[in-house]
Amino acid sequence: MNALAKLFGALDGARSTSQLKLRVMDGVAAPFGAGSVGLYLLDDIGDPLEIHSSGVSDTFVLTYEQLGRGGDPILERALRTGTPIHDQMVFTEEQWKRSDLFRECGGRWRIQHYLCAPIVAAGRIVGTLNLGRPSEAHPFTVREMGQAHLVCQRLGARLRDLARPEDERTDGARLACEEVARRRAARGLLRRRAITQDAPGEPLDGEQIEDLWKALERHETAPVDIFDHGDRRYLVLVEDDAGPPPARPLSARQAEIARRAALGQSNKQIAFDLGISVATVGTCLLATMRKLGVRSRVTLVQTVRRLGLA
Repeated sequence: MNALAKLFGALDGARSTSQLKLRVMDGVAAPFGAGSVGLYLLDDIGDPLEIHSSGVSDTFVLTYEQLGRGGDPILERALRTGTPIHDQMVFTEEQWKRSDLFRECGGRWRIQHYLCAPIVAAGRIVGTLNLGRPSEAHPFTVREMGQAHLVCQRLGARLRDLARPEDERTDGARLACEEVARRRAARGLLRRRAITQDAPGEPLDGEQIEDLWKALERHETAPVDIFDHGDRRYLVLVEDDAGPPPARPLSARQAEIARRAALGQSNKQIAFDLGISVATVGTCLLATMRKLGVRSRVTLVQTVRRLGLA
């Protein structure tokens, strides 16, 4: 059995998303002669949710994130077109060797050629598969681009099939609002109010839903309880008057990592507790700092504490 067929068999036989990701990382280098592999899973707004890497160190991942995802035109084109893209489709050989991407992240880790392939599930790009080849003499071919596309198609389908309802990501704005609300309610920083529904189990009307979601997006209110009393259903909300919210909502993963950082845990401790890589922790913290508009870990901790997440 050739390496590509063996990889497809391993993906089809995975029984959980965790097993699926491990099998990708274990098996995808051989069919493409890759010296380094990166599997990036993205949240609903395109920020890294999980990072799995081999053939490079955590320092590489943090260097890449500090360079900025806008500094990778190969990734940008792959996400824009929804197809695999490699370095020779974007740069001439001279441009590639002079680019910040190659100087900061390529040559230092013996990545002479680089291919980025988007992973699509349920009609949305949910991640990218990134392959680095150490040999300068062997750029990626059209055939290999097609094979990478097939791998990502199979991977996206399996991610969709294996996702359990409880694993599906909830809207980031709502998650952040609920967490802020719970923390602040415990500290007496919130006023409560209630919206009632005339018939239990029936949804709010369109106008109420629109008003509620606008408030959620502004982090002004968040649901903390829903209960029935007689023939009425009460949706208990909180109104937040404890300072300005972040400009962009944090994902559940970003909020949890930021909370642990504010409690004094190191990146290594956080990675161990959550079962993720140190690079994923660092990347999430960098993305959180960008969202909150802060530039240091100290300011991040202060902001997270002010928002009531720690």
